[in-house]
Amino acid sequence: MTSNTVSFLRDGATAAFDNTLLELRLVNCSLASWQTELGKLSALTLLDLSHNAIQHIPAGALRGVASTLKAFTLVRGKLTYLPEALADLTALQDLDLRENAMMSTHDDVLGIGSSNLLSGSANSLRFLKLASCGLVAVPRAVQGLTAIQVLDLSDNRIVTLNNYQFSSMSGLEELYLTGNPLSVVPYKTFAGLMSLTTLDMSNCRLTYIPSSALGEMPALSQLDLSKNRITVLLDNSFPTSPSLTTVDLSDNTITNFTDMAFNGAIGINTLKMNGCSLTFIPRSLRLAYALRSVHLENNQIQCSCQTLGWIKTWKKASGLIPHMFGTCANNAGLSIDTYVSSLVGACEDIVGR
Repeated sequence: MTSNTVSFLRDGATAAFDNTLLELRLVNCSLASWQTELGKLSALTLLDLSHNAIQHIPAGALRGVASTLKAFTLVRGKLTYLPEALADLTALQDLDLRENAMMSTHDDVLGIGSSNLLSGSANSLRFLKLASCGLVAVPRAVQGLTAIQVLDLSDNRIVTLNNYQFSSMSGLEELYLTGNPLSVVPYKTFAGLMSLTTLDMSNCRLTYIPSSALGEMPALSQLDLSKNRITVLLDNSFPTSPSLTTVDLSDNTITNFTDMAFNGAIGINTLKMNGCSLTFIPRSLRLAYALRSVHLENNQIQCSCQTLGWIKTWKKASGLIPHMFGTCANNAGLSIDTYVSSLVGACEDIVGR
C-alpha cells in the first residue's frame, strides 16, 4: 500500500486479516496519526510506517502485536522521542527510527536515571537505528540492551559520551557515531564492548586519537576516524591488538607524527591517510609491522631522496614494505609506489624526514 493516500483506517478495516497478516507497509501514505486498527493485527511481524507525519504512538498501542512484531520502521516521521508504546514489545529485533526530529530528555543529557522504553525487547533487539534524529545525548533507553548487534547514532548532535556508556552491550558488533560534534572520549566509554568489530567516529570534532578508550575493545578490527580535526599522532596512538586491521585517518590535517606513533600497532594492515595535507611519509610507519597498504591519495608528498630516501633503509631492514597508493606531488605521472619500489634504491643511504 506504499505511496497511496491512506489518511486513516476506519474501524474494522483490518478485520479480514487481523489474525493472518504478517507484513504491512504503509509508506508515504499521508498518515498524520497512529491508527488504532494497526494494533489489532495479532500475527504482524513487520510494520513500516515511514514517510508519514506520525508524531505520537500512545502507550499500549502495540500490545496487540507485543509478542509477534519483530521489525518496526518509521523513518522520516514526526516523532519527538522514542514512543512509549515500544515498552510492550517483547519480540522486536529491528527498530529503525531515523530522521525523526527528537528531543533528548534531561535524564539523557545528565546521564542519570533509567528508562524502560525498550525494556521489553532488551533481550531481543539486535538492530537499532537512530541516525539524524537531532539527539544531543545517547538515550538512556539503549542501556540494558543485551542482544544489540548494530547501533547507529550517526548524524545527531551528541556532544558528550560517558564512561561505561555502552557497558551492557557485550554483543554489540557495529557502532556508528559519525557526524556528531564529539571532541572528547572518556577512557572507559567503550568498556564492556567485547564483541565490537566496527567503530565509525568519522566527521566528528576529535583532535586526537582516543587510544586508551580504543583499548577497551579487544575485537575491534575496523576504525574510521576520518574527517576529524586530528593534527598530531602521539606515541602509542593505537591499541596493541592483533584484531585492529584497518584504520582510516583520511581528511585530517596531520602535521606531525611522533617517532613512536605506530608503536604497538601490530595488527594494522591497511592505513588510509588520503587528503591529510602530508608532504612526507612518516618514519614511524616502520613500527606497524603488519602494514600492507598505505593510501596517500590527495596529499602533497614530494618524491625525492631527501623526503623518501629513508625508505631504502626500511626496505633493507624488513625486506617487505607496504604498497603506497598515491601520486608524487612533484611528478603527476609518477606514483608513490613506483618511486618507492623502483627508484628509491638509487638514493644514497641518507635519512630523510
